[in-house]
Order: sequence, then C-alpha cells, then structure tokens
Amino acid sequence: MSGHGAPTMAIEGADGLRAAVVASSWHTEVMDGLLAGAVTTLAEAGIGRGDRVGVRIKSGTTDLYVAIIGVLVAGAAYVPVDADDPDERAR
Repeated sequence: MSGHGAPTMAIEGADGLRAAVVASSWHTEVMDGLLAGAVTTLAEAGIGRGDRVGVRIKSGTTDLYVAIIGVLVAGAAYVPVDADDPDERAR
C-alpha cells in the first residue's frame, strides 16, 4: 500500500468497513491487539456506523492514534477534543 514494502494490516469493522494500517512488523501484532480491543469496547458501548465519538487524548500518543482508527473502523466519526481544555468545555 505504501509502496515502500512496509507491512500493512487490514482490520474489518462495522458493516464490513475495512481499514489498512501501515506499521513496522514488530508493531503489527501489538497494534492489531490494541485496535481489536478498541473496536470491541466501542461495539459493546453501542457505537457504530453514523455515531460521533469525542476523542480527548493527548496529541502524539499511541493511545490517540489507536482511538481514532478504532472509531473509524467501528464505522463512527471521531470528533477531536483538545486534551488541554477544561472538563466543562469538553462536554
């Protein structure tokens, strides 16, 4: 997919939606587990196609990218919420 020989992993989510993630080989297994957990957690919460999910996680962290991809694979849209905003503003 990237044209540079980097491995990709395909993840199937809601309604057959598929996402491909490019990762180094040692990250692939870890990311697969993290994403599967995120998608399962979202599905158990009733999140699916057409829903919007606020993502409030510090920028540049693995958790942020896992959350965003997990939301997208679940078929929902993510809404970025600044992690530095006060709690009142984030609601």
